[in-house]
Amino acid sequence: MTMNRRDFMQLAGLAGLSLLVPQTLRRGFAAPLTDAAPHLWVFVHAGGGWDQTLLCDPKGRKNAEDTAPVDNYDAATIASYGNLKCAPVPAVQAFFAKRYNDLLVVNGIDTQTNSHDAGTRFAWSGHLSEGWPCLAALIAAQTGADKSLAFVSYGGYDATAGVAPLTRLGSPQTFASLAAPDQLDPTKPARFQTEATSARIEAAQQARLLAMQKRPGAPRALDNAAALYALHASDSDLGKLVKALPTTLASDPLQKQAQLILAGFASGLSVAANMTRGGFDTHGNHDATHIPAMENLIVGVDFLLDQAAAMGLADRLTVVVGSDFGRTPSYNAGKGKDHWSVASNLLIGKGISGNRVVGSTTEALKAVNLDAKSLAPSDSGVHLTHGAVHRSLRALAGIDGTELAARFPISEPLLPILG
Repeated sequence: MTMNRRDFMQLAGLAGLSLLVPQTLRRGFAAPLTDAAPHLWVFVHAGGGWDQTLLCDPKGRKNAEDTAPVDNYDAATIASYGNLKCAPVPAVQAFFAKRYNDLLVVNGIDTQTNSHDAGTRFAWSGHLSEGWPCLAALIAAQTGADKSLAFVSYGGYDATAGVAPLTRLGSPQTFASLAAPDQLDPTKPARFQTEATSARIEAAQQARLLAMQKRPGAPRALDNAAALYALHASDSDLGKLVKALPTTLASDPLQKQAQLILAGFASGLSVAANMTRGGFDTHGNHDATHIPAMENLIVGVDFLLDQAAAMGLADRLTVVVGSDFGRTPSYNAGKGKDHWSVASNLLIGKGISGNRVVGSTTEALKAVNLDAKSLAPSDSGVHLTHGAVHRSLRALAGIDGTELAARFPISEPLLPILG
């Protein structure tokens, strides 16, 4: 038996799954799922404002006499891989060494704010003002209208402005629990009953459903019963998700997010997703706190890319990594770093020309203007903002020039940022 979208949503209402099932889909069901292989997107948010000098825009200490260094590592230890440079942070160096040929670094992005809310909104929507949807929502609306979990988010900026449904999962265990309703713990093999008992229950359900079909009754009751049984069918939406889920979930929260997002992609139910990792707002004890957070983030991104490749999704996937803003080019009295309105992005995957750096900053971490055609530094050039980055990303996603783009316009010019 096949469970269609209407039955799935009816079942969700019966089961009280309002936190999982998007309200938009309750009000108007989209077209059936297609067999097309859409462009897939993951936006990874470093919550709190990351220090790009510990990542892709390294500065370092000039010499031993430098009493106000940008960073506590020596500038001479900055690593180079192809055309890219990175900070001497072990996980960061390993990532750049492995990925530099496919990696695009965008430095010197003027965030125009030191506010967490505004900075996060600008980073992921291309607009500072409120009321604008994130790019993931626009992508879901443009290419995933027939997907029951088109846009999945684990946080960051995930406003949709009503253009697409949002599945916001507070815990990555939610998918696994739904997919394994007969297990005490979805990460362990123990079940509520034996396989033989489960088989008898399924046979009884089938018999009851057939009996209901043969007698007159309320259509709604029959529909609900059919939907309840179809939830376990292998060709239902949830059945597709069950098949795509990994047998073992990673212990690291960010890697769990990656696994479940990729399961949504592999099942054909999702096209865009947000991953997030907090802990970057390090106003005190910066190095001791920020470096482990940065390493964990980069390892998570690398895990996402490796898993996508293993699942045959890499050639369809684009990943964008960013944060609220950057951090100051100096330490405060508490050995921390404060908010700084210049940021960076990492981009990799489909449509991204790698081994490239677009944009730059001065030694004082101030943004440098760019020539609009060559993207070379130019005092008379354009100011690089998140709006310009988003204009390029919209073009890659097939959104630039559409009705959606007209509803939520970006005024910045279209620059050859992605190559």
